[in-house]
Amino acid sequence: MLTALRGEPLERAIVAVCALTRVRPGEARAMRWENWNRETNELLIDGSTWHGIDGTSKTPQSRPFVTMVPELATLSGATKKMPQWAD
Repeated sequence: MLTALRGEPLERAIVAVCALTRVRPGEARAMRWENWNRETNELLIDGSTWHGIDGTSKTPQSRPFVTMVPELATLSGATKKMPQWAD
């Protein structure tokens, strides 16, 4: 799928985030750059956005952090175009 999206950097980054971190689509929409701890290379997942409404996403058995894998670091430049992910 990522190969098919090679000419679409933003869409490719979104698919990669969901596939490589195993977050739910609503959790991916709610991600913020400030939730990425670059020292531990972990991303805090603490919300969800669904139909434009922000809320919580975690159940007691959910993991609050996901690891930012190296493949995502190469795609991170494209995601900076997303307003909600701006520094």
